[in-house]
Amino acid sequence: MAHSPASGLDDRPLMIFDGDCGVCRAAVDRWREATGSQIRYAPYQEVASNSPQIDVREFRRAVHLINPDGTVSRGAAAVLQGMALCG
Repeated sequence: MAHSPASGLDDRPLMIFDGDCGVCRAAVDRWREATGSQIRYAPYQEVASNSPQIDVREFRRAVHLINPDGTVSRGAAAVLQGMALCG
């Protein structure tokens, strides 16, 4: 069963992006089409409090992919890892 992005209870990776950035939102729309339901997406403005180990300034600078095991990648590495997870 999937949970809301803010709950943090899900077995899928979570891609966190800047919800105030138009370019970021457009990119996430394209990624959602490519990844289907295999990855969750949420703006940092809604979920940053669930990841206090990541400074909000870092969320503003780059997307972050948080895997179910807690590992984090950011920027281009996060995008590439997300795409690799989805084949």
